[in-house]
Amino acid sequence: YHYFDSKDDLARQIVREDWLEGLRAIDAIMRSEDSLYGKVKRIYMQIGAFERAYRYSALNLFSPTEENRRFQAECFGLLQNQIRDFLQSEIEKHELQLAARPETAAYLLIQLFRATATNPDMSFEDLWMCMNFRDTSERSGV
Repeated sequence: YHYFDSKDDLARQIVREDWLEGLRAIDAIMRSEDSLYGKVKRIYMQIGAFERAYRYSALNLFSPTEENRRFQAECFGLLQNQIRDFLQSEIEKHELQLAARPETAAYLLIQLFRATATNPDMSFEDLWMCMNFRDTSERSGV
């Protein structure tokens, strides 16, 4: 308790550092020259890695306080904004067509990725087909 006010504070600091590192990795993926398929798959893998590391450990250590709920909402809000901006950018580059608004699609993608990235019964390719994205690039490979 010399450096942290509580166990929750310690857990938030650990998760925050790893979360920000993950967001930086996702930013680098989004700026890469990879195809839309490649970018989305790598983002999926990044979110999956975080889920495997934290879903059943640090995130569940938090007590159900308002501060912890705000922290989790802040973390996922940053990711949602990042994914929304990515989708909007891909639309503007004519690499992607969406029937939904980028905000809605970003939220749904994050929830899908979190739920399926740790599920051995669902591959990314299965998920990609279900998303029905229109990758207009010739680099897609799919």
